[in-house]
Amino acid sequence: MAKSFIDILMDSIMETTMIPKAQTERVVEPILSMYIEDVLTETLQEDPVFSGSIRMICPEFPLKKPDNNQSTNVDWLMINPDRNQLLLVELKTADTSDNLNQIEIYHSIQKKVMDRKTGLFLIEDIKQVRDASSESGKYQYILEKKVLPNQKEIIACREAKILYLVPKSMETKVKSHVDMVLTFGMLAKSISGLFAEEWSIIHSRLCELDDLSRNTRNQTSPKFQTTSGQNYKEIYSFDAILDLCKKRGDSILVGFMGGISELEKRDLDSLVVRAFKWDESSSSIGKKEICNWIPGFTFLKIVDSKRDRVKSTNSDEWITSSNRSGNWQGTLNFYEMYKLCEEQRDDIIIGFLGGKEAFSNCGLDALKIRPSYKWDYAKKLSGKKQSNWLTGTMVIKLLEHFYGYTSNKA
Repeated sequence: MAKSFIDILMDSIMETTMIPKAQTERVVEPILSMYIEDVLTETLQEDPVFSGSIRMICPEFPLKKPDNNQSTNVDWLMINPDRNQLLLVELKTADTSDNLNQIEIYHSIQKKVMDRKTGLFLIEDIKQVRDASSESGKYQYILEKKVLPNQKEIIACREAKILYLVPKSMETKVKSHVDMVLTFGMLAKSISGLFAEEWSIIHSRLCELDDLSRNTRNQTSPKFQTTSGQNYKEIYSFDAILDLCKKRGDSILVGFMGGISELEKRDLDSLVVRAFKWDESSSSIGKKEICNWIPGFTFLKIVDSKRDRVKSTNSDEWITSSNRSGNWQGTLNFYEMYKLCEEQRDDIIIGFLGGKEAFSNCGLDALKIRPSYKWDYAKKLSGKKQSNWLTGTMVIKLLEHFYGYTSNKA
């Protein structure tokens, strides 16, 4: 039996999860927009906080930034008139796409609604954005067609809630920072209304996103494996292949084009972000160019050597920096720094060149082996470059969101 259009469409969408640079969220969002009212209403019908008849105001709703007339968009601005409740609904389709700054913006909107006991300011904000934009016609369209028909309900809102729709692999990263997290598997399997039959197909395919994560994408999934010409057993992430080398040693081979000489040339950062094929030494699969395969202990030794050099380089740089300035209270290793951040929170600051962005992109292994972290009291921020210092609270948040690192792992 030939596949239906919706089956073929969802096949195409799910394939984008394995294509670099493809933006799965941007494809899924307009499809979900057709169903989001019915799906959320059905899913949350027994919830003591969110139950009610949930309606869409506008997809990609522009929220005015506090310092200018530019805007940032929330995926869906929705309303629950039964509870005088606005909903800021955000979609994520990958566990690597969380954004703390984005959540902070939503919290600021939430606070405004609660403080003012109305959503009226959203209407005034969009007028200001419209008047400052070269695309004023688009904002006028949103105002006339989406906002003003719901003006009475928006003004009547007394609270705003932040709801994230995410894969299960991302649930714990955002759970403590938003009001509700729904994974794709939590969504109602069936709904009434237009295209209800198609929704059951769409829902079953979206549930596959719950099983995807950075780890599963970078270790070959049976769904995407091909046995034709395969000459390896499995594909592992950097951390996983190191663990395997420690356990199995030379009983395994690690694939690396160019072999030992090429591995020795590569910097550690380029290795951390890639995946590695491996196979059994004694019963390998398929044909191999042996020069492109490295015994487990040899691979581990070369990587450990690179890590030692990184530690040594960082130590030398730290000594030079320390000699230049004593504009901080002291230095700590990673675990001491984490403990201090937990205890002191906003009362202390941690030095990190490049600030939040650099910290978020560094990688947990690199953060742990970093020899020292400067720290100081927050009241002594004067005279420092603010962008290179993070509060203890921010450090905790970044570690939790980007690396899943919490106090029970410290």
